Amino acid sequence: MVTNPARRRVFVHVGVPKSGTSFLQAGMRENSKTLRELGVLFPAQYPAEMYHATLEIRGIEEQWGHRAGEFDGTWARLCRRARAFDGTSVISHELLSSATPEQVRTALAELEGTEVHIVVTARDLARQIPAAWQQGLKHGGKVTFAEFVERTFDPGRSTARAQQFWDRQDVPDVLARWGAGLPPERVHVVTNPPSGSAPHVLWDRFLSVFGVDPSRLTLPGSGSNVSLGITEIDLLRRVNAVVPRADQPRVYSRIVNGHLVNTLRHHSSPRASTPVALYPLLQDMGKRWVTEIEARGYDVVGDLSELVSADPSPSDVDPDAVSPEETLDLAVSTIGILLKEVDELKRRRPTARLGGNVEQAGLARRVAGRVKRSLRRPGGPSRKGR
Repeated sequence: MVTNPARRRVFVHVGVPKSGTSFLQAGMRENSKTLRELGVLFPAQYPAEMYHATLEIRGIEEQWGHRAGEFDGTWARLCRRARAFDGTSVISHELLSSATPEQVRTALAELEGTEVHIVVTARDLARQIPAAWQQGLKHGGKVTFAEFVERTFDPGRSTARAQQFWDRQDVPDVLARWGAGLPPERVHVVTNPPSGSAPHVLWDRFLSVFGVDPSRLTLPGSGSNVSLGITEIDLLRRVNAVVPRADQPRVYSRIVNGHLVNTLRHHSSPRASTPVALYPLLQDMGKRWVTEIEARGYDVVGDLSELVSADPSPSDVDPDAVSPEETLDLAVSTIGILLKEVDELKRRRPTARLGGNVEQAGLARRVAGRVKRSLRRPGGPSRKGR
């Protein structure tokens, strides 16, 4: 049960990305009615509202395919509901993790008069790196895993890509930016349990931060993030090489991230793993994180040792070790599935072209031809790009 529902507390869950955030947000939405009865408010009134509020506070609407200023006032509305609620409110989005100190101050100023808490869910780097690479591909990325690692571990973090990754994933840095000026007991670090743990462990840990008994709630579904295997990722990367995402990010999202990724999720190839040679560096970084977090006195839920990457498994595979034949076989079967879906759509809606958007239909035809040609090239897609 919530310990003191009369006290206005707001917990701002800021990520980090790929630490189970979609799973936890799905659970909050699915249990919103029961949570409110227990004195906990999830203040979003429509599914994308927290996403829109985050884009506004970060000033990145155009980067995600929206008009500048399109969501002005959304963050303030969320915070107004939280301030008015007699109990605990939870605001959650992983893109908040990379907010600048100025953006953090702007965001938290809207919560003046409440007891603000910061929550960071965190996972070890050996699991984060392939997950972040894959997530980038779902948003139009084109680079191989080896290229992603090379860019990410640029020693000076001098490239935009390296800076972007560490702004989101450097856990002590995220905690320092969001926790500045707050008592350490109001900054909470929730560690991800080891691979193979039951899904309820992370859920239970997250709920305990707010004082909620998990037995009163249902375990959430998996959330909206789909995990793909290395062959599926290779096909997605090749498709990205011929899709003009930069000019049409929302069309890209509907066609590629919507239709293609949701079809590929039903295939299964080995999951991407971090190269063995990188483990000593990652383990050293994890140990430094643990030391910094302990020294700052934050509230820890879970076990900080879980932020130190476990030793690699003998079954780990090179994410780039995919033969063109494997990708071609997958492409053929995937095209077959998508053609059946298009045919079904046309029979249900004779005037529709992939959801009624002629631009989407033309893009889909061009993509099919370009991917076929890409598969004939030994090197695959161009190495240039994201």
